[in-house]
Amino acid sequence: MFLSTLFPNETEEKRPPEHLQEDLPRPHKVVVVGAGQVGSTFAYALLLSGLVGEMVLIDIDRERVEGEVMDLNHAVPLSNPLRIWAGDYSDCAGADVVVVAAGTGQKPGETRLDLVRRNAGIFANIIPRITEFSQQGILLIATNPVDVLSYVSWKLSGFPWQRVIGSGTVLDTARFRHLLGRHLHIDPRNVHAHIIGEHGDSEVPVWSMANVSGIGLERFCERHSCQLNAEQQDEVFRQTREAAYQIIQRKGATYYAVAVGLLRIVESILRNQYTVLSVSTLVPGYYGIENVYLSLPSVIGRAGVERVVYLPLNERETEAFRDSADVVRGVLDDVEDLLGG
Repeated sequence: MFLSTLFPNETEEKRPPEHLQEDLPRPHKVVVVGAGQVGSTFAYALLLSGLVGEMVLIDIDRERVEGEVMDLNHAVPLSNPLRIWAGDYSDCAGADVVVVAAGTGQKPGETRLDLVRRNAGIFANIIPRITEFSQQGILLIATNPVDVLSYVSWKLSGFPWQRVIGSGTVLDTARFRHLLGRHLHIDPRNVHAHIIGEHGDSEVPVWSMANVSGIGLERFCERHSCQLNAEQQDEVFRQTREAAYQIIQRKGATYYAVAVGLLRIVESILRNQYTVLSVSTLVPGYYGIENVYLSLPSVIGRAGVERVVYLPLNERETEAFRDSADVVRGVLDDVEDLLGG
């Protein structure tokens, strides 16, 4: 009894006495559903960021999630003040953001869309349990196929579409900028280019608007003695599109970069930054596309998707974007039974 009093279960929440809680400013709270490689890596990144005062991890594997929480808590004295605990769905109450990273992972040789029915079935169980306790927060979906599961989550949650966001092509866009920066010998943070559409094989590179610090790629290369011809563009995009497959083949899963992408989205929400990010969201009728989630540059703030940025695509890009919508829409048709449709 003496030891258990001195050292209570460190996976449980530690709250100040109730008479002191009213005087404290409410800290930001993020719940992570799914403590696998993506969820736990995101939790670690969130801990280091100092963005939140409370973090809850939920997972069907209770022993695993308690181990993750213990490990994270041992980093708190070396980083930022934060309360972390292994919880259940009732802990979604009061969360600013619920990040959903639960589901089965992508296997070598498997496309993201092959995952759809397996993970859609899991979400049909998870999302109603979240929304039973959280009606005001934002749902951020990380599980693949993310466009389909973001749409599924929107339908199951009953939330406004602005508050159901998929990680989308934030990671693909980062890969695209990295590869362009490496090719052009430029810091990728100064490369501005987007991947839109499906987070998957039908994604679309927006070459017509890609630039380096506002200078179009063609003019930049003319002035700076570099080359980026059509064949080289195709190779850069091929490497962008196939990056996940290459990583999965080598190490089994991708999680570092996607965790940082999730962190960037959460930061823009919690700090109301109005950052433009290529998230998966409900397409608002652009190019005749409706009732489907796809990635487009979107302004992210405290309310979620504040607005979707309209890109003046060229004819080739417009056709590819519509084709990408058809791919995702076709998959959605296969899961309508899970949504009562």
